[in-house]
Amino acid sequence: MRLLDFNSWSSLNEAVAFDPAAKYPDQTFGFTIGTVDSGKAVTGGNGGNWGGSMPRALWFASLANDFMSKTYKKSNTVSSQKRSKKLTASGNTSDHYEGNQDAYAVDLACAGAEGDALLAHLMQAFGHPEYKGGSWFSVVKGGYRYQVGWKVKNHYDHIHVGVKKSDSSDTTTTATSTTPVSSATTAIAGNTFAEKLFNNPMFKQWSVTMMPGGASGIQLKDVEYALARPGAKSWFMHSFNLDSEGNLMDTQGNKVELQSDAATTTTAAASTTASTTTAVDPSLATKNIKSNYSGEKAKNIDLLIDEMKAQGITNKYAQIGILSTIGKESGFVPQNEIGYSKTSNDRIRKIFGKRVKGLTDEQLNSIKADDSKFFDQVYGPPAKAFLGFNTGNDAVGDGYKYRGRGFNGITFKTGYEKYSKETGMDLVSNPDLLNDITVAAKAAIAFFKNNLKTMGHDVSDPNVFTSKDAAITAAVKANHGGVMPGGVDALAKAKEVSANLDLV
Repeated sequence: MRLLDFNSWSSLNEAVAFDPAAKYPDQTFGFTIGTVDSGKAVTGGNGGNWGGSMPRALWFASLANDFMSKTYKKSNTVSSQKRSKKLTASGNTSDHYEGNQDAYAVDLACAGAEGDALLAHLMQAFGHPEYKGGSWFSVVKGGYRYQVGWKVKNHYDHIHVGVKKSDSSDTTTTATSTTPVSSATTAIAGNTFAEKLFNNPMFKQWSVTMMPGGASGIQLKDVEYALARPGAKSWFMHSFNLDSEGNLMDTQGNKVELQSDAATTTTAAASTTASTTTAVDPSLATKNIKSNYSGEKAKNIDLLIDEMKAQGITNKYAQIGILSTIGKESGFVPQNEIGYSKTSNDRIRKIFGKRVKGLTDEQLNSIKADDSKFFDQVYGPPAKAFLGFNTGNDAVGDGYKYRGRGFNGITFKTGYEKYSKETGMDLVSNPDLLNDITVAAKAAIAFFKNNLKTMGHDVSDPNVFTSKDAAITAAVKANHGGVMPGGVDALAKAKEVSANLDLV
């Protein structure tokens, strides 16, 4: 069954990515503006957009309309927005209420299995696939409280999404529930990324609604076939909020376990999600290093350390610096550079600077929707005038062909030529060979060995570091041509990785 061609899969689930800052190209998402109680989008409240809550709520509405139209051929999913009724059924002031100046809400019409599918789609895109309904869900992101309700009192024929401006810190809470829900959690079954994806309930639900033939026609071999395509794994990771091992992740990068089928009644459940650094667990030690990594990542860390030793990098601080940078770049799993279709224009401009400076937001939105065009813009012939060195990307298509790959995102044709010589493999003719773990390790360590001498610091020997911080700073700079990328963000991320590593 080859109907599961990756090109078909990847075209089914594209939408405007959730942005906590709500810097969307169209703040109304094309909804017709009406009056209170009209069911249409309503401008007003603080700032004319209800304190910024309107575009945030309409993002859900737009996503819902797109999903229901494609999946069930239904339009007009939104049944209610701002209205004159003040109180909810439980007696609280409603986010729908016109007098609530910093809040906005949408009701999304659905029922039964369609509602379950719609909720799964919304929460996956929002970054909280753990919420299945049966209780109220509330989370604060970027100063706004998002509340979602499905299969709770008076919410069996629609999904409620309310947004309200808030000064609280980012937290997640599942409120009191009288509906039988699971009390146990379990990791997704499987030993490989393909197996975990195949067994992922989110993927199965998506398959039922989005793929011809539904989940009943999908077999593991079809998933493996799709994943063999260049860029496929990265797309599935991005689209289903997965890490490189196939585990569900929340928006802060924390692993999310699934609820089991064992039903029990709960009276209250609450959890707080935060980006924290966990102390190194000695029980997870690999042969070379103690770390909080296991499985494929731990094996790759060992491989990288062995390769460092083989290439003469024995200084423990240098090793930590290189590993921290690789962890920031790829999570210790070699892969293609992910496309930027769901990255905000402000972030793209910060990353690529002069290479996109001359583009309007409209032009940038157009090219970032096509990975080939985007990578040709930032890495191909148009970028050569701004980069100041010979990239070798002279032909149309070279930017995409020689985009970032491997453990540390090696780019440009000249880079692929150089590390073809270092590895003894023809990476120019076969760029995806750079994602082979052995080739990737040889290329990455050779890259750092070369660049630490010339771009990372002013000492020619990478074994002279006397502190971890100095080595991390040098490695991050070396990986980006001798300059610090993205201000302090990149360095901070590398240091976060380093906190999870400790040499044996």
